[in-house]
Amino acid sequence: MRLKLIALYLIFFDFLAYTLYVVWTEGYFGFIPAAFSSAWNTQIFFDLVVACVIIGSWMVVDGRRRGKTVWPYVIAIPFLGSLPPLVYLIVREHQISAEGSHGLAAA
Repeated sequence: MRLKLIALYLIFFDFLAYTLYVVWTEGYFGFIPAAFSSAWNTQIFFDLVVACVIIGSWMVVDGRRRGKTVWPYVIAIPFLGSLPPLVYLIVREHQISAEGSHGLAAA
């Protein structure tokens, strides 16, 4: 398994575990009071929204270029944050590895 894929799995599972912990202890909508409790928190919240829109847009372009369906990942972003893009990157890396191994087998 490639180092990039291992890193993506580590980041995904660590972040998933922490996300589940936070949702369990604070509730699914626990971020709303925190997001608007100060000007800095509001700025960080909107900064994350912009980042998610950018990564979602990139996923659509990348999916079209590769001929892959990305809409389930993009639709999940508002509900699950950065977890769907991480899953997309993992799936993408697996597909790249599979395409590369098929190319080597054909040669």
